Amino acid sequence: MFDDCDEGLDGDGFVDRLNQYVYDNHYDDKIDDIAKDWQLPRYELVKKVLDELKKEE
Repeated sequence: MFDDCDEGLDGDGFVDRLNQYVYDNHYDDKIDDIAKDWQLPRYELVKKVLDELKKEE
C-alpha cells in the first residue's frame, strides 16, 4: 500500500538538515565557525530557524 511513498524524515535526518541549514546560511569565515549568535542548544536553534523562515515569507 505504501510502497511508492517517501521514507519521511527521522530524528537524525532532521538534525542533519538543521545543522546543514545553519552551516550554509550562518557560517562565519572570520572565525571559521558558525556565527556566535547561532551557536545555540537545538531547541533554541529550531525556534530561531523558524523565525528566520517566517520573515522570508
